[in-house]
Amino acid sequence: MLKYLSCTPARTPPPSLLTPAHALTQVMQVLKFLTISLSRARALSQDKALARMGITPSRKEALQKEPGTAGTAGVGRGRAELPGGWASAVDPATGRTYYYNAEGETSWERPV
Repeated sequence: MLKYLSCTPARTPPPSLLTPAHALTQVMQVLKFLTISLSRARALSQDKALARMGITPSRKEALQKEPGTAGTAGVGRGRAELPGGWASAVDPATGRTYYYNAEGETSWERPV
């Protein structure tokens, strides 16, 4: 013989939890969780890309400490724009930032 499970309806949350302020708090908590998850995923993705290029975590740390290299040092700190005609790129073999201009000049040092 088959037994049927009795299902009780979900309880309605108390009125204090149905306020817009509570809903906003819940949304903010979810956004915070997603932001943290995304930043962790980006870090893992970056580490995998560096590993494919043969750059070990210790080499990555060394590159970040060297002046004129690619890395997180100096990012978001309001670095000045490059002089007119100059652009930057990252050397895939070393992970270092180099600078070049339309005249064919290149440099590991940031132009002033």
